[in-house]
Amino acid sequence: MEGGNPDAPAFVYHAAAKLPLEPAGQLVQRTAELAKSRARAALESARRELSAAGHTVVASGMVAGKRPPALPSLERILAAHSLIHSAEGELYRQAVTSASESLNLSVMTVPAGELYSRASRSLGHPVDLIRRRLDGMARLLGPPWTVDQKEGLLAALLALAG
Repeated sequence: MEGGNPDAPAFVYHAAAKLPLEPAGQLVQRTAELAKSRARAALESARRELSAAGHTVVASGMVAGKRPPALPSLERILAAHSLIHSAEGELYRQAVTSASESLNLSVMTVPAGELYSRASRSLGHPVDLIRRRLDGMARLLGPPWTVDQKEGLLAALLALAG
């Protein structure tokens, strides 16, 4: 998490890997709970802001990287750097999912490798046109308009399309 809070580091599994197993597990648990709380607060704030502008928030969409079907034990995660990265992503995806569900929003998680093909099918446009339109939005929206923002928008559109 931000702000240098030692009780909730942004890369909690990396920090946990430097600790004995029991304190590592406690750190991960505290950070997961804080991430859920912060995700809910952020979604509530965004929903209030959008509601004030006349919009209704009904869904959230996320892009998921490649990850194992189920993460192993904390001990095994902390022993393998690639699993540490997978667990980091999963912790924050679960925080957003939990926050969304607590606000009665439908949640769609799209694997990164399927994002553009799903968007093409759902939106009825070829992938190259979708990419060009997303790139063109940079002039309208300004920075930052990186891959993360583009793919986040596509995931949100897919979530709305249901």
